[in-house]
Amino acid sequence: RLLHGEGDVAELKPEQIPAFAAHPDFAVRAARGRRLTYLGLHCGRASLQDVRVRQALAMALDRPGLRRARLGDHAVDAQGVLPPTHWAFAEGLPVVPFDPQGARRALVQARGAEAGPLRLVLRVSTQRFALVTAQAIAAMLAAVGVEVEVRPSELATLLADLRAGRFDLTLLTVPDLSDPWGLSFWFASSSIPEGGRTGGNRWRFRDVALDAHLAAGAEAEGPEARRPHYVAAQRVLATALPIIPLWHPDAVFAVRRRWRSDPPRGDGRLDFLLSLRRAGP
Repeated sequence: RLLHGEGDVAELKPEQIPAFAAHPDFAVRAARGRRLTYLGLHCGRASLQDVRVRQALAMALDRPGLRRARLGDHAVDAQGVLPPTHWAFAEGLPVVPFDPQGARRALVQARGAEAGPLRLVLRVSTQRFALVTAQAIAAMLAAVGVEVEVRPSELATLLADLRAGRFDLTLLTVPDLSDPWGLSFWFASSSIPEGGRTGGNRWRFRDVALDAHLAAGAEAEGPEARRPHYVAAQRVLATALPIIPLWHPDAVFAVRRRWRSDPPRGDGRLDFLLSLRRAGP
């Protein structure tokens, strides 16, 4: 609709950015975001319970290369679950390096030299960007001997299957982590969706220390009091890897050039639209 003159501003999906960046009638405006794109792992699966296997999968992924190929400069590499601009971001988190040979060795050490190939199902939405990214991830894992079937589904079906635990791996994006309280929804043991309970811990990940850090962070008052607890939680997640953080995508907008505005926000809010003012005919 923008391209046919039926609008002036819209948030862009990643695959739409090139068309508007090259269009003379539009300016592409971006802000560093607080979303997180990640590879989620079903930690309840026998094949993925061993943290050494999860670390090996992370070693197999050229995450910076994948980010550059899919998003260019419109994302930053994820060091953990929170972006570097976040007030609760933990400095110096351990980041698994890209090391395919090391990944092969780690898989043999974790599974034994006689084990057959690791076979996993990667669930993903039917959105083109997500599907192509999932196929690239599958190719990287295949290079270290992991056989991955990419299985796309409509979003409602995908989310229902994730809640039910019908997956091994999944590629998703958390829409907003402005407040680290959300980490409890995604990772606390009490948030595992089972026995009629709802929650975002689809990874079936349980860790007593993590639960304690998240509970303390939720009870503390004020950023300075909360930050140490969430820093400790990020360190647990960076080591245990129930998910493999990939990147933090920007919030990207196309704005028709006859309009000017303040810079967009990266937290999903649309306040900057209130500053729109006509700059030309």
